[in-house]
Amino acid sequence: MGEISYTYMDSDGFVIVAKRRSCKPKLKIDEMNLIYPCTIEISFKRTNENVYRAMNQLTKDKYINMFLTILEKILNGERISKIKCYGIGHFGELDGSGTYQLALLLLIQKFYNIPVTIQEPILNDVEINYINNYPFFEYISGDDLTSIEISESQNDYVLFFIPHGEDEMYEGILKAHNNEKQRQKMIILGNVLDDISITYKNISNFKYWKEYYDVCKKHILPTYNKCLGAFNNTCLMYN
Repeated sequence: MGEISYTYMDSDGFVIVAKRRSCKPKLKIDEMNLIYPCTIEISFKRTNENVYRAMNQLTKDKYINMFLTILEKILNGERISKIKCYGIGHFGELDGSGTYQLALLLLIQKFYNIPVTIQEPILNDVEINYINNYPFFEYISGDDLTSIEISESQNDYVLFFIPHGEDEMYEGILKAHNNEKQRQKMIILGNVLDDISITYKNISNFKYWKEYYDVCKKHILPTYNKCLGAFNNTCLMYN
């Protein structure tokens, strides 16, 4: 992985991702112990049903229409050639944040009809099979964040889909795309940081992430009322 040291990783991949389960606590046992439904593997059939339901809900509520309107304004007549998704976390749970995040990603792909790769080391076999069985989607194994996805002479945009990612993830991706021409063709769906929050104070430790975040343009996405944890503190970033 070159000069990047991911001290938060273990044999499962992104420990930083594994710690942020997207699902909500299901049952309180006592003051210290919670049961999380996403720790139980969900069947392929149930995953498909729940993701499809989330896609229908985002369409019915016109959340996807709102998102595409914002994205089209950013593109200003230009096109996206591919989508790179990192750290989406577990999905398939009914009304889970990861389920709605994947549903939005599927709807974006459907609109643009472009290839999508998803890199997330913590996914189980059912989730990986679901991704690989979906047209134009491919699961990428491993935890390497240094692959170059945008050439200096590229005309098309690449959308980096990283909802609720960790600072280390943005740092690695931005370090690999540090050229001004590369940054001009990069759109990131990622975190909104508050300059008085602990999160933003920590960003000073990440040179490339802080440099990009401080100068990029941002369009904050509205919270989705039917799944408050899916797109809260999320924005589209671009130069």
